[in-house]
Amino acid sequence: MTQSSQFTRRHVVTGAATLAGAGLAVSQAASAPAPLPAKWDQEADIVIAGGGVAGCMAAIEAAAAGAKVLLLQATPDLGGNSRISSAWIRSANTRWHKNLGIQDTTEAYAKDIVDYGGGTRDEKKAKVIAEVSGRFVDRLMDYGVKFSDEKDTANGGPTLRVPKVEGRGAAVMAAVGAQVRKTQNITVKTDSKILDVYLDGDKVAGVSADLDGKKVAIKAKAVVLATGGFGRNQKLVEKYTNQWKETFRIMDVEDKGDGLLLASALGAGVANLQVAMVTPLMEYSKRIFYSSLTLLAGAIFVNEQGKRFVNELIIYTTTNTEMLKQKASYQIVCEGLHPMVEEMIKNGVTTRADSIEELAQKLGVPVENIKPEIEEHNRITAMSGKRVDRLGRTVFGKPLKAPFYFLRMHPVMIETVGGITIDDKAQVVTLGGKPVAKGFYAAGAVAFGEHFGRGYRSGDAYVYSGVFGMVAGQESGRYAKA
Repeated sequence: MTQSSQFTRRHVVTGAATLAGAGLAVSQAASAPAPLPAKWDQEADIVIAGGGVAGCMAAIEAAAAGAKVLLLQATPDLGGNSRISSAWIRSANTRWHKNLGIQDTTEAYAKDIVDYGGGTRDEKKAKVIAEVSGRFVDRLMDYGVKFSDEKDTANGGPTLRVPKVEGRGAAVMAAVGAQVRKTQNITVKTDSKILDVYLDGDKVAGVSADLDGKKVAIKAKAVVLATGGFGRNQKLVEKYTNQWKETFRIMDVEDKGDGLLLASALGAGVANLQVAMVTPLMEYSKRIFYSSLTLLAGAIFVNEQGKRFVNELIIYTTTNTEMLKQKASYQIVCEGLHPMVEEMIKNGVTTRADSIEELAQKLGVPVENIKPEIEEHNRITAMSGKRVDRLGRTVFGKPLKAPFYFLRMHPVMIETVGGITIDDKAQVVTLGGKPVAKGFYAAGAVAFGEHFGRGYRSGDAYVYSGVFGMVAGQESGRYAKA
Protein backbone atom coordinates (compact mmCIF):
# COMPACT_ATOMS: atom_id res chain seq x y z
CA MET A 1 0.00 0.00 0.00
CA THR A 2 1.27 3.43 -0.92
CA GLN A 3 1.11 6.12 1.71
CA SER A 4 1.06 9.75 0.78
CA SER A 5 0.91 13.26 2.05
CA GLN A 6 -0.20 14.42 5.43
CA PHE A 7 -2.05 11.84 7.42
CA THR A 8 -4.84 13.25 9.57
CA ARG A 9 -7.03 11.59 12.13
CA ARG A 10 -9.86 14.09 12.33
CA HIS A 11 -12.62 12.09 13.89
CA VAL A 12 -13.50 8.68 15.18
CA VAL A 13 -16.54 6.86 13.89
CA THR A 14 -18.51 4.22 15.73
CA GLY A 15 -19.61 0.91 14.33
CA ALA A 16 -23.11 -0.43 14.71
CA ALA A 17 -22.27 -3.31 17.04
CA THR A 18 -22.85 -3.17 20.76
CA LEU A 19 -21.07 -5.48 23.10
CA ALA A 20 -22.76 -8.11 25.20
CA GLY A 21 -25.71 -5.80 25.75
CA ALA A 22 -23.44 -3.42 27.65
CA GLY A 23 -23.33 -0.61 25.12
CA LEU A 24 -19.85 0.89 25.21
CA ALA A 25 -18.04 -1.49 27.49
CA VAL A 26 -17.68 -5.18 28.16
CA SER A 27 -15.59 -7.01 30.72
CA GLN A 28 -14.07 -10.38 29.96
CA ALA A 29 -13.51 -13.06 32.56
CA ALA A 30 -9.89 -13.63 33.41
CA SER A 31 -8.36 -16.97 32.51
CA ALA A 32 -5.74 -18.73 34.59
CA PRO A 33 -2.28 -17.15 34.04
CA ALA A 34 0.29 -19.28 32.26
CA PRO A 35 2.38 -21.35 34.70
CA LEU A 36 5.82 -19.96 35.42
CA PRO A 37 8.57 -21.49 33.26
CA ALA A 38 10.99 -24.00 34.74
CA LYS A 39 13.84 -21.66 33.79
CA TRP A 40 14.31 -18.20 32.40
CA ASP A 41 16.20 -17.76 29.13
CA GLN A 42 16.84 -14.03 29.56
CA GLU A 43 16.28 -11.24 32.07
CA ALA A 44 15.39 -7.54 31.90
CA ASP A 45 13.92 -5.08 34.35
CA ILE A 46 11.15 -4.11 31.93
CA VAL A 47 9.83 -5.65 28.72
CA ILE A 48 8.02 -3.25 26.39
CA ALA A 49 5.96 -4.74 23.58
CA GLY A 50 5.51 -2.35 20.65
CA GLY A 51 7.80 0.19 19.03
CA GLY A 52 5.50 3.02 18.08
CA VAL A 53 5.66 6.38 19.82
CA ALA A 54 4.06 4.97 22.99
CA GLY A 55 6.48 2.09 23.33
CA CYS A 56 9.52 4.15 22.40
CA MET A 57 8.73 6.97 24.83
CA ALA A 58 8.10 4.37 27.53
CA ALA A 59 11.49 2.80 26.84
CA ILE A 60 13.30 6.15 27.03
CA GLU A 61 11.63 7.11 30.30
CA ALA A 62 12.16 3.71 31.90
CA ALA A 63 15.84 3.73 30.93
CA ALA A 64 16.17 7.22 32.39
CA ALA A 65 14.93 5.78 35.68
CA GLY A 66 17.83 3.33 35.58
CA ALA A 67 15.92 0.27 34.41
CA LYS A 68 17.28 -2.21 31.88
CA VAL A 69 14.71 -2.28 29.06
CA LEU A 70 14.01 -4.85 26.36
CA LEU A 71 11.89 -3.33 23.57
CA LEU A 72 10.16 -5.81 21.27
CA GLN A 73 8.91 -4.71 17.86
CA ALA A 74 7.01 -7.20 15.69
CA THR A 75 8.10 -5.63 12.38
CA PRO A 76 11.63 -5.07 11.01
CA ASP A 77 11.83 -1.47 12.23
CA LEU A 78 10.43 0.84 14.88
CA GLY A 79 7.48 3.05 14.04
CA GLY A 80 4.15 1.24 13.94
CA ASN A 81 1.09 3.36 13.24
CA SER A 82 2.93 6.35 14.66
CA ARG A 83 5.12 6.40 11.57
CA ILE A 84 2.18 6.70 9.15
CA SER A 85 0.31 9.29 11.18
CA SER A 86 0.08 12.97 10.26
CA ALA A 87 1.51 13.63 13.75
CA TRP A 88 -0.81 16.47 14.63
CA ILE A 89 -0.39 16.69 18.40
CA ARG A 90 -3.08 18.33 20.51
CA SER A 91 -1.17 19.96 23.34
CA ALA A 92 -0.70 23.02 25.51
CA ASN A 93 2.17 25.16 26.81
CA THR A 94 4.81 23.77 24.48
CA ARG A 95 7.80 25.72 23.18
CA TRP A 96 5.92 25.89 19.88
CA HIS A 97 3.07 27.76 21.61
CA LYS A 98 5.42 30.03 23.52
CA ASN A 99 7.41 30.89 20.39
CA LEU A 100 4.19 31.97 18.67
CA GLY A 101 2.89 33.87 21.71
CA ILE A 102 -0.09 31.54 22.20
CA GLN A 103 -1.51 31.65 25.72
CA ASP A 104 -3.16 28.60 27.24
CA THR A 105 -3.45 26.76 30.55
CA THR A 106 -3.33 23.10 31.43
CA GLU A 107 -6.54 23.59 33.43
CA ALA A 108 -8.38 24.83 30.34
CA TYR A 109 -7.01 22.00 28.23
CA ALA A 110 -7.96 19.36 30.81
CA LYS A 111 -11.48 20.76 30.98
CA ASP A 112 -11.68 20.72 27.19
CA ILE A 113 -10.66 17.04 27.13
CA VAL A 114 -13.35 16.13 29.65
CA ASP A 115 -16.01 18.31 28.03
CA TYR A 116 -15.39 16.80 24.60
CA GLY A 117 -15.80 13.34 26.09
CA GLY A 118 -19.31 14.20 27.21
CA GLY A 119 -19.00 12.26 30.44
CA THR A 120 -17.00 9.35 29.01
CA ARG A 121 -13.47 10.51 29.86
CA ASP A 122 -11.59 10.19 33.12
CA GLU A 123 -10.75 13.52 34.76
CA LYS A 124 -7.49 12.25 36.28
CA LYS A 125 -6.26 11.02 32.91
CA ALA A 126 -7.36 14.27 31.27
CA LYS A 127 -5.26 16.19 33.78
CA VAL A 128 -2.24 14.00 33.03
CA ILE A 129 -2.62 14.54 29.29
CA ALA A 130 -2.93 18.30 29.72
CA GLU A 131 0.07 18.55 32.04
CA VAL A 132 2.43 16.19 30.20
CA SER A 133 1.51 17.15 26.62
CA GLY A 134 3.83 20.15 26.71
CA ARG A 135 6.75 18.09 27.95
CA PHE A 136 6.07 15.47 25.29
CA VAL A 137 6.16 17.97 22.42
CA ASP A 138 9.20 19.73 23.87
CA ARG A 139 10.95 16.36 24.13
CA LEU A 140 10.26 15.73 20.45
CA MET A 141 11.74 19.12 19.65
CA ASP A 142 14.82 18.17 21.68
CA TYR A 143 15.14 15.07 19.50
CA GLY A 144 15.16 17.27 16.39
CA VAL A 145 11.51 17.06 15.34
CA LYS A 146 10.41 20.26 13.59
CA PHE A 147 6.93 21.73 13.74
CA SER A 148 5.14 23.83 11.15
CA ASP A 149 4.18 27.41 12.03
CA GLU A 150 0.72 26.74 10.58
CA LYS A 151 -2.01 27.93 12.92
CA ASP A 152 -4.90 25.52 12.42
CA THR A 153 -8.02 27.25 13.69
CA ALA A 154 -10.31 24.66 12.07
CA ASN A 155 -8.94 21.74 14.09
CA GLY A 156 -7.06 23.50 16.85
CA GLY A 157 -9.69 26.07 17.69
CA PRO A 158 -8.92 29.53 19.07
CA THR A 159 -6.33 28.11 21.47
CA LEU A 160 -4.45 26.49 18.56
CA ARG A 161 -3.75 23.29 20.43
CA VAL A 162 -2.69 21.28 17.36
CA PRO A 163 0.94 21.83 16.34
CA LYS A 164 1.78 19.90 13.16
CA VAL A 165 5.02 18.06 12.60
CA GLU A 166 6.98 18.79 9.44
CA GLY A 167 7.46 15.43 7.77
CA ARG A 168 4.55 13.86 9.64
CA GLY A 169 4.85 10.70 11.70
CA ALA A 170 7.78 9.40 9.69
CA ALA A 171 9.85 12.36 10.90
CA VAL A 172 8.76 11.81 14.51
CA MET A 173 9.61 8.13 14.52
CA ALA A 174 12.92 8.64 12.74
CA ALA A 175 13.96 11.01 15.53
CA VAL A 176 12.42 9.01 18.39
CA GLY A 177 13.76 5.72 17.02
CA ALA A 178 17.25 7.19 16.79
CA GLN A 179 16.96 8.38 20.40
CA VAL A 180 15.89 4.91 21.53
CA ARG A 181 18.80 3.22 19.79
CA LYS A 182 21.40 5.53 21.31
CA THR A 183 19.96 5.43 24.84
CA GLN A 184 21.86 3.27 27.28
CA ASN A 185 19.98 0.44 29.00
CA ILE A 186 17.64 -0.14 26.00
CA THR A 187 17.95 -3.29 23.91
CA VAL A 188 15.79 -3.34 20.76
CA LYS A 189 14.68 -6.61 19.21
CA THR A 190 12.80 -6.30 15.92
CA ASP A 191 10.83 -9.09 14.22
CA SER A 192 9.97 -10.13 17.76
CA LYS A 193 6.73 -10.08 19.72
CA ILE A 194 5.26 -10.80 23.12
CA LEU A 195 3.29 -14.04 23.46
CA ASP A 196 2.19 -14.07 27.10
CA VAL A 197 2.68 -12.39 30.47
CA TYR A 198 3.68 -14.51 33.44
CA LEU A 199 2.26 -13.56 36.84
CA ASP A 200 3.59 -14.60 40.20
CA GLY A 201 0.63 -14.07 42.47
CA ASP A 202 -0.40 -10.44 42.14
CA LYS A 203 2.67 -9.20 40.28
CA VAL A 204 4.38 -9.53 36.92
CA ALA A 205 7.12 -12.16 36.78
CA GLY A 206 8.10 -12.03 33.12
CA VAL A 207 6.96 -12.75 29.59
CA SER A 208 7.00 -15.36 26.92
CA ALA A 209 8.19 -13.91 23.63
CA ASP A 210 9.00 -14.84 20.07
CA LEU A 211 12.54 -13.58 19.46
CA ASP A 212 13.62 -14.13 15.87
CA GLY A 213 11.33 -17.12 15.56
CA LYS A 214 12.34 -18.74 18.84
CA LYS A 215 10.10 -18.90 21.90
CA VAL A 216 11.93 -17.67 24.99
CA ALA A 217 11.03 -16.94 28.61
CA ILE A 218 12.19 -13.54 29.83
CA LYS A 219 12.23 -12.71 33.51
CA ALA A 220 11.05 -9.14 34.15
CA LYS A 221 9.71 -6.98 36.93
CA ALA A 222 7.37 -4.99 34.72
CA VAL A 223 5.70 -5.15 31.31
CA VAL A 224 4.38 -2.34 29.13
CA LEU A 225 1.96 -3.25 26.35
CA ALA A 226 2.05 -0.84 23.40
CA THR A 227 0.99 -3.23 20.68
CA GLY A 228 -1.57 -1.12 18.80
CA GLY A 229 -5.13 -1.94 17.78
CA PHE A 230 -6.77 -4.89 16.02
CA GLY A 231 -7.63 -3.53 12.57
CA ARG A 232 -5.55 -6.20 10.80
CA ASN A 233 -7.48 -8.97 12.53
CA GLN A 234 -10.47 -9.43 10.22
CA LYS A 235 -12.27 -11.75 12.63
CA LEU A 236 -12.14 -9.15 15.39
CA VAL A 237 -13.13 -6.39 12.96
CA GLU A 238 -16.17 -8.37 11.85
CA LYS A 239 -17.05 -9.17 15.45
CA TYR A 240 -16.81 -5.65 16.86
CA THR A 241 -16.68 -3.12 13.99
CA ASN A 242 -18.65 -5.04 11.39
CA GLN A 243 -20.00 -1.86 9.79
CA TRP A 244 -16.51 -1.18 8.44
CA LYS A 245 -15.47 -4.71 7.48
CA GLU A 246 -15.20 -3.79 3.78
CA THR A 247 -13.29 -0.53 4.19
CA PHE A 248 -9.70 -0.24 3.03
CA ARG A 249 -7.06 -0.40 5.77
CA ILE A 250 -3.99 1.76 6.37
CA MET A 251 -2.31 0.70 9.57
CA ASP A 252 0.61 -1.30 10.85
CA VAL A 253 0.55 -4.87 9.52
CA GLU A 254 0.88 -6.22 13.06
CA ASP A 255 -2.23 -4.46 14.39
CA LYS A 256 -3.78 -7.84 15.13
CA GLY A 257 -5.05 -7.29 18.67
CA ASP A 258 -2.37 -9.38 20.39
CA GLY A 259 -2.09 -7.06 23.38
CA LEU A 260 -5.86 -6.68 23.67
CA LEU A 261 -6.39 -10.45 23.75
CA LEU A 262 -3.50 -11.05 26.13
CA ALA A 263 -4.52 -8.40 28.68
CA SER A 264 -8.24 -9.13 28.59
CA ALA A 265 -7.51 -12.81 29.22
CA LEU A 266 -5.75 -11.73 32.42
CA GLY A 267 -8.75 -9.69 33.55
CA ALA A 268 -8.19 -6.25 32.04
CA GLY A 269 -11.28 -4.24 31.34
CA VAL A 270 -12.07 -3.48 27.72
CA ALA A 271 -14.18 -0.67 26.32
CA ASN A 272 -15.46 0.72 23.03
CA LEU A 273 -14.38 -2.21 20.89
CA GLN A 274 -17.03 -1.13 18.40
CA VAL A 275 -15.29 2.18 17.74
CA ALA A 276 -12.91 2.65 14.81
CA MET A 277 -11.11 5.51 13.14
CA VAL A 278 -12.42 5.58 9.59
CA THR A 279 -11.89 8.45 7.16
CA PRO A 280 -13.22 8.96 3.62
CA LEU A 281 -9.88 9.87 2.13
CA MET A 282 -8.32 6.83 0.50
CA GLU A 283 -7.88 7.22 -3.28
CA TYR A 284 -9.62 4.26 -4.89
CA SER A 285 -7.33 3.01 -7.67
CA LYS A 286 -3.81 3.28 -6.21
CA ARG A 287 -4.97 3.31 -2.59
CA ILE A 288 -3.05 6.42 -1.67
CA PHE A 289 -4.17 8.05 1.56
CA TYR A 290 -4.68 11.80 1.68
CA SER A 291 -5.56 14.03 4.62
CA SER A 292 -8.59 16.27 5.02
CA LEU A 293 -6.59 19.39 4.19
CA THR A 294 -8.01 19.64 0.66
CA LEU A 295 -11.53 19.47 2.10
CA LEU A 296 -10.69 22.20 4.59
CA ALA A 297 -9.30 24.23 1.66
CA GLY A 298 -12.54 23.98 -0.33
CA ALA A 299 -12.85 20.59 -2.04
CA ILE A 300 -16.20 18.80 -2.24
CA PHE A 301 -17.51 15.25 -2.72
CA VAL A 302 -20.00 14.24 -5.41
CA ASN A 303 -21.49 10.84 -6.14
CA GLU A 304 -21.89 8.88 -9.37
CA GLN A 305 -24.76 11.21 -10.31
CA GLY A 306 -22.64 14.34 -9.87
CA LYS A 307 -24.49 15.45 -6.73
CA ARG A 308 -23.15 16.38 -3.31
CA PHE A 309 -24.55 13.97 -0.73
CA VAL A 310 -22.94 14.88 2.61
CA ASN A 311 -21.29 17.62 4.63
CA GLU A 312 -17.69 16.70 3.82
CA LEU A 313 -16.43 18.01 7.16
CA ILE A 314 -18.98 16.56 9.53
CA ILE A 315 -17.86 13.88 11.98
CA TYR A 316 -16.67 11.03 9.80
CA THR A 317 -19.31 8.62 11.09
CA THR A 318 -21.77 10.33 8.79
CA THR A 319 -19.40 10.97 5.89
CA ASN A 320 -18.25 7.36 5.63
CA THR A 321 -21.70 5.90 6.16
CA GLU A 322 -23.10 8.08 3.38
CA MET A 323 -20.17 7.22 1.07
CA LEU A 324 -20.89 3.52 1.46
CA LYS A 325 -24.45 4.18 0.23
CA GLN A 326 -23.18 5.63 -3.07
CA LYS A 327 -22.05 3.61 -6.06
CA ALA A 328 -18.97 5.85 -6.24
CA SER A 329 -17.67 8.97 -4.50
CA TYR A 330 -15.41 11.57 -6.11
CA GLN A 331 -13.46 14.47 -4.65
CA ILE A 332 -13.45 17.62 -6.80
CA VAL A 333 -10.35 19.83 -6.44
CA CYS A 334 -8.59 22.49 -8.48
CA GLU A 335 -5.16 24.02 -8.94
CA GLY A 336 -4.17 26.47 -6.21
CA LEU A 337 -6.63 24.99 -3.74
CA HIS A 338 -3.92 23.37 -1.61
CA PRO A 339 -0.35 22.10 -2.25
CA MET A 340 -1.68 18.57 -1.82
CA VAL A 341 -3.51 18.93 -5.15
CA GLU A 342 -0.15 19.11 -6.89
CA GLU A 343 0.82 15.87 -5.20
CA MET A 344 -2.43 14.25 -6.32
CA ILE A 345 -1.72 15.31 -9.90
CA LYS A 346 1.87 14.09 -9.66
CA ASN A 347 0.73 10.73 -8.31
CA GLY A 348 -1.44 10.23 -11.38
CA VAL A 349 -4.69 9.71 -9.50
CA THR A 350 -6.59 12.71 -10.88
CA THR A 351 -8.39 13.45 -14.14
CA ARG A 352 -8.28 17.00 -15.51
CA ALA A 353 -11.25 18.90 -16.93
CA ASP A 354 -10.95 22.43 -18.32
CA SER A 355 -14.61 23.32 -17.81
CA ILE A 356 -17.61 22.20 -15.81
CA GLU A 357 -19.04 20.72 -19.01
CA GLU A 358 -15.89 18.65 -19.57
CA LEU A 359 -15.89 17.69 -15.89
CA ALA A 360 -19.43 16.35 -16.25
CA GLN A 361 -18.54 14.50 -19.45
CA LYS A 362 -15.44 12.81 -17.96
CA LEU A 363 -17.28 11.89 -14.77
CA GLY A 364 -20.16 10.55 -16.83
CA VAL A 365 -22.75 12.64 -14.95
CA PRO A 366 -25.42 15.11 -16.15
CA VAL A 367 -24.02 18.62 -16.33
CA GLU A 368 -27.29 19.90 -14.89
CA ASN A 369 -26.46 17.96 -11.72
CA ILE A 370 -22.86 18.97 -11.06
CA LYS A 371 -22.90 22.55 -12.36
CA PRO A 372 -25.38 23.85 -9.73
CA GLU A 373 -23.40 22.07 -7.00
CA ILE A 374 -20.15 23.84 -7.87
CA GLU A 375 -21.84 27.21 -8.44
CA GLU A 376 -23.72 27.04 -5.13
CA HIS A 377 -20.57 25.97 -3.27
CA ASN A 378 -18.62 28.88 -4.78
CA ARG A 379 -21.43 31.34 -4.03
CA ILE A 380 -21.44 30.47 -0.33
CA THR A 381 -17.62 30.37 -0.24
CA ALA A 382 -17.56 33.99 -1.47
CA MET A 383 -19.93 35.17 1.29
CA SER A 384 -18.61 36.95 4.36
CA GLY A 385 -19.55 36.24 7.94
CA LYS A 386 -21.13 33.01 9.12
CA ARG A 387 -21.74 30.58 6.27
CA VAL A 388 -23.75 27.35 6.27
CA ASP A 389 -24.82 25.40 3.19
CA ARG A 390 -27.80 23.08 2.82
CA LEU A 391 -25.76 20.10 4.06
CA GLY A 392 -24.52 21.91 7.16
CA ARG A 393 -21.00 22.66 5.97
CA THR A 394 -19.42 25.69 7.70
CA VAL A 395 -15.78 25.58 6.46
CA PHE A 396 -15.34 26.61 2.83
CA GLY A 397 -11.80 27.71 1.95
CA LYS A 398 -11.20 28.74 -1.67
CA PRO A 399 -13.64 28.55 -4.61
CA LEU A 400 -13.50 25.73 -7.15
CA LYS A 401 -12.53 26.94 -10.61
CA ALA A 402 -11.21 25.51 -13.88
CA PRO A 403 -9.16 23.57 -14.51
CA PHE A 404 -10.89 21.05 -12.28
CA TYR A 405 -9.48 17.71 -11.17
CA PHE A 406 -11.36 14.76 -9.73
CA LEU A 407 -10.35 11.49 -8.07
CA ARG A 408 -12.40 8.61 -6.73
CA MET A 409 -12.34 8.18 -2.95
CA HIS A 410 -13.26 5.35 -0.57
CA PRO A 411 -13.49 5.01 3.23
CA VAL A 412 -10.37 3.67 4.95
CA MET A 413 -9.92 2.37 8.48
CA ILE A 414 -6.89 3.93 10.15
CA GLU A 415 -7.14 2.36 13.57
CA THR A 416 -9.45 0.66 16.00
CA VAL A 417 -9.67 2.71 19.16
CA GLY A 418 -11.42 0.41 21.57
CA GLY A 419 -9.06 -1.39 23.88
CA ILE A 420 -8.05 -2.25 27.39
CA THR A 421 -8.52 0.15 30.27
CA ILE A 422 -5.71 1.88 32.14
CA ASP A 423 -5.63 4.34 35.01
CA ASP A 424 -3.85 7.68 35.30
CA LYS A 425 -0.58 5.87 36.09
CA ALA A 426 -0.89 3.74 32.93
CA GLN A 427 -1.56 0.62 35.01
CA VAL A 428 -3.70 -2.01 33.29
CA VAL A 429 -6.93 -2.13 35.31
CA THR A 430 -10.25 -3.93 35.43
CA LEU A 431 -13.42 -2.05 34.51
CA GLY A 432 -13.75 -1.35 38.22
CA GLY A 433 -10.37 0.38 38.22
CA LYS A 434 -8.40 -2.27 40.13
CA PRO A 435 -4.86 -2.97 38.83
CA VAL A 436 -4.70 -6.40 37.21
CA ALA A 437 -1.18 -6.99 38.53
CA LYS A 438 1.69 -5.00 39.98
CA GLY A 439 4.12 -4.04 37.25
CA PHE A 440 1.56 -4.33 34.41
CA TYR A 441 1.24 -1.18 32.25
CA ALA A 442 -0.03 -0.19 28.82
CA ALA A 443 -0.08 2.80 26.49
CA GLY A 444 -1.04 3.71 22.95
CA ALA A 445 -3.89 2.32 20.84
CA VAL A 446 -4.07 -0.95 22.74
CA ALA A 447 -5.03 1.12 25.79
CA PHE A 448 -7.31 3.73 24.23
CA GLY A 449 -10.14 1.91 26.02
CA GLU A 450 -12.79 4.25 27.34
CA HIS A 451 -11.03 7.44 26.25
CA PHE A 452 -12.40 7.57 22.71
CA GLY A 453 -15.96 6.42 23.30
CA ARG A 454 -17.39 9.87 22.61
CA GLY A 455 -15.20 10.79 19.69
CA TYR A 456 -11.81 11.80 18.41
CA ARG A 457 -10.30 15.03 17.21
CA SER A 458 -7.15 15.81 15.29
CA GLY A 459 -4.14 15.29 17.51
CA ASP A 460 -5.91 13.28 20.23
CA ALA A 461 -4.33 9.90 19.49
CA TYR A 462 -0.74 11.07 19.17
CA VAL A 463 -0.77 13.02 22.41
CA TYR A 464 -2.56 10.23 24.26
CA SER A 465 0.00 7.70 23.00
CA GLY A 466 3.04 9.87 23.67
CA VAL A 467 1.92 11.09 27.08
CA PHE A 468 0.90 7.71 28.44
CA GLY A 469 3.96 6.13 26.89
CA MET A 470 6.01 8.55 29.01
CA VAL A 471 3.88 7.84 32.08
CA ALA A 472 4.13 4.07 31.59
CA GLY A 473 7.90 4.36 31.29
CA GLN A 474 8.24 6.52 34.37
CA GLU A 475 5.93 4.38 36.51
CA SER A 476 7.34 1.04 35.38
CA GLY A 477 10.86 2.37 35.86
CA ARG A 478 10.13 3.46 39.41
CA TYR A 479 8.43 0.16 40.17
CA ALA A 480 11.23 -1.97 38.71
CA LYS A 481 13.92 -0.06 40.61
CA ALA A 482 12.04 0.19 43.90
